[in-house]
Amino acid sequence: MIPALLALALPAVATTAADPLWNAAVAAVGKDLILPKAAIVSTAAQGRTTETWVTFQWTDDHLESTIVYRREGNRVLSEEECSRRNRLDTRLRRAAPFRIDEIPLQPALQPIVRHRRAATVPEGVVFEFAMHRDGDALVGTVFVAHDGTPRRIEFEPRPMPFGIRSIHSSLRLEPATGGGVRLHSMTVTGSAGALWIDRPFRTEYRFLDQLPEMPRN
Repeated sequence: MIPALLALALPAVATTAADPLWNAAVAAVGKDLILPKAAIVSTAAQGRTTETWVTFQWTDDHLESTIVYRREGNRVLSEEECSRRNRLDTRLRRAAPFRIDEIPLQPALQPIVRHRRAATVPEGVVFEFAMHRDGDALVGTVFVAHDGTPRRIEFEPRPMPFGIRSIHSSLRLEPATGGGVRLHSMTVTGSAGALWIDRPFRTEYRFLDQLPEMPRN
């Protein structure tokens, strides 16, 4: 399952286009294909764990994901069930305001990103950011090492998706060939429900260039 990645009044966050460290991080993201070819996604909610294996590919400038394996609790879904689940996830992904690989350091997205330096720590600099598109936004922080390598992005959607009470994502990046970076892993925590209902969930993404051997049923 690929949960949707999720305007904002943020007057204190102003774009500093000439900030050399932000620009270095943007350049690092632009050097490589940031999204690996596959992911293993594990979600814990309501006392049950779901594990989904997906592959990523580009089709006519669209990001597509395909479920190749899914286990819900102790039950492994059949090929037909995976196909139905994949169609539902595809609809949800295409309806989301931002794709999973659209992060605030993407060079092409800089016109819709506002940022500022928020803090300097021994390991690097923390930037606050807001990224807007069609009334939706991602807001959060980006940690960039002193050498310009982005390491971590913390973000939340504004407004919250329908049925979601809270959600927070922590995305970790790793160095790639040619001085670029790519997605390494992501943790999404939050809760869903309406009125008095509050169902916490936790999703872990592990991004891979190649899936391991398929588990035996």
